[in-house]
Amino acid sequence: MTQESLTLNHIKRCTPKKLSMAVRMLLLLVPFGLVTLVAAQGPGNFPCGTPIVQPIASRIVGGIEAKANSWPYVVSIVNFFFHK
Repeated sequence: MTQESLTLNHIKRCTPKKLSMAVRMLLLLVPFGLVTLVAAQGPGNFPCGTPIVQPIASRIVGGIEAKANSWPYVVSIVNFFFHK
């Protein structure tokens, strides 16, 4: 059996639900890999905490000043398929 026929047989066995889940996982994990790749190349000439390109507008929507020793941020991960 060739590699191509093995791949074709695997694709034939994949149900749409399994394939859909695989695509979702791939779309979810690819950005993390890219961030890791960029981060692994080091900070370059930029001091810690300084963005390479200055943002046009703040990404903070609403919000209030955090109290000392509190959790100063809340994160919501949203994609097309679910919200956690």
